[in-house]
Amino acid sequence: LGAMAFERLLSDFNEGKPGETSIKRARSFAKVSESLAEKTPLSRTIIGLCGIFEGEDLIDKQEGLDLLREWVDKDGVFTPNTELKLFAWGMIGRTLIEKKTDNAYKESVKWLDKCVEEEELASKLANERGDSYLRLRVWGNRYNGICSLAKLGRNAEALDRLVTLTAIDLVFSS
Repeated sequence: LGAMAFERLLSDFNEGKPGETSIKRARSFAKVSESLAEKTPLSRTIIGLCGIFEGEDLIDKQEGLDLLREWVDKDGVFTPNTELKLFAWGMIGRTLIEKKTDNAYKESVKWLDKCVEEEELASKLANERGDSYLRLRVWGNRYNGICSLAKLGRNAEALDRLVTLTAIDLVFSS
């Protein structure tokens, strides 16, 4: 059910967000999963993502953000696969950027760097599937990390990472 919830969440992405029906169905799959196996890292991660996507502003998104921070990396019987973790880590990083504080930018870099550590797998999956959205997420995680570094005044590090981002862009466009 957890895998189905994630598939449902990604089924009709438009303008960086799943459709309302997909969010509701993903949440429903996760809730049914919890009724069968209690709260698991997988179900809580899905529910956290739904909370972020349903939120209109940062206050609305906070509960989803808190769930993701707490559950995405927990061990358990049912844990998110690497692709879901990548997605969740990226959403944590992106949501934190919206807070526009130094502490949020620092934490954003931490979560987005986790994505970069698994980038080789994400790029391989994107290329195997011809998945342009996954390719964009790989690029976007690096881009958002660079933005956070620049906001923190870590310009030399941001520029170094920008060179890598440009190289990734060239690989994806060829």
